[in-house]
Amino acid sequence: MSNGDPKASTSDAVEPGATGQSALGKLWTGYKEKLWRARQERIHETIKAKPAKTPPPQGATPYDPPWTREPGFEAGWARVKSLYTTENSMELSILQRICTGTFAAGFLMGGLASYKDAQRVYEQTHVGTRYLSMRDAIVRRIDYGILRFAIAGAKMGVKAALITGPVIGLTTHLSAYRAKFSSAYVPLISAAVGGVFAFPLGIIGVTKAIGLGIASGCSLAAVFQLFALSLDKTGDQAYWYFKNELEKELRGHSEFDRKVAQVMAENPDMWWRASAIRHVRKLEEKESEALDC
Repeated sequence: MSNGDPKASTSDAVEPGATGQSALGKLWTGYKEKLWRARQERIHETIKAKPAKTPPPQGATPYDPPWTREPGFEAGWARVKSLYTTENSMELSILQRICTGTFAAGFLMGGLASYKDAQRVYEQTHVGTRYLSMRDAIVRRIDYGILRFAIAGAKMGVKAALITGPVIGLTTHLSAYRAKFSSAYVPLISAAVGGVFAFPLGIIGVTKAIGLGIASGCSLAAVFQLFALSLDKTGDQAYWYFKNELEKELRGHSEFDRKVAQVMAENPDMWWRASAIRHVRKLEEKESEALDC
């Protein structure tokens, strides 16, 4: 009780709206805590998402395969399976990059090539069509062009990926199976893949596809041989050198991504990945400067 004291009555009084503000503050604090827990769970899932894989084997020199050249079906099959059990495999990385690049190139080329046909078909199929306004006519023409671009581009991109993907995949897997690379693999596999895809076109189509596959495969093999000559090595040695160097680079990228995820998990303020990347790069620069000193 205040007992008539104005100071006591003033101190006991509760300001209007204070209860509402405290309730909103509690709700906002709980919401931030939920967001923080959800973010931490996503980061930990990202860190632990990949199953544990064995590190890639190392060859005697950078110009040797990372496996023994033991002949036989079982040894070759074990080498092929190791491509999917080891971390940062060159064969899978190259296959993914080639398929993605060829699909993108095929999508653009197929979409651009369909521009004239799309315009002609639109004018033929929309003769006498009434539009609400000039803007409506332009919008419909643009929408039809975008649709035809996407359809034609997707068809061409899928075809390009289906042709180049098996050529690269079979070449790299055959090299792993035999633990030996030869430039003759590329034209032979290109001819075989082209012949299989051109089988519905008949004998003439298959013959043309085989010829085109041999020509394109020889061109690619010639480029690789120039790379081997620049290293003053054979094609087999240059292939394994390329594999070992690329896998080393992939391991560096994986380690950098692991550091970024760890920094984001340990620092609540670094919720943006770009800031975590800058922080990790600064730490690496400090480490390199300390080593130089």
